[in-house]
Amino acid sequence: MTTKWRHGTKIRDFLMQLCSLKFKVLKDIFYEVKNKLETAIGVLRKEKIAIDPEDPAAVSEYAKVMKSVRQK
Repeated sequence: MTTKWRHGTKIRDFLMQLCSLKFKVLKDIFYEVKNKLETAIGVLRKEKIAIDPEDPAAVSEYAKVMKSVRQK
């Protein structure tokens, strides 16, 4: 069963096009977030981080690594 508009455009076709556009937008957002996460994980795998809040050098190194992750 299909309902038609006055101009002959099928509502179902219009909704399918609208859904495909929304799906494309969501898919693009997902891939962008996925790529950023993979980049961050790649940076973190390369770096060896010693987390010791009492050691100023370790805190400085951690801050530097996290800054580079945010920038990429």
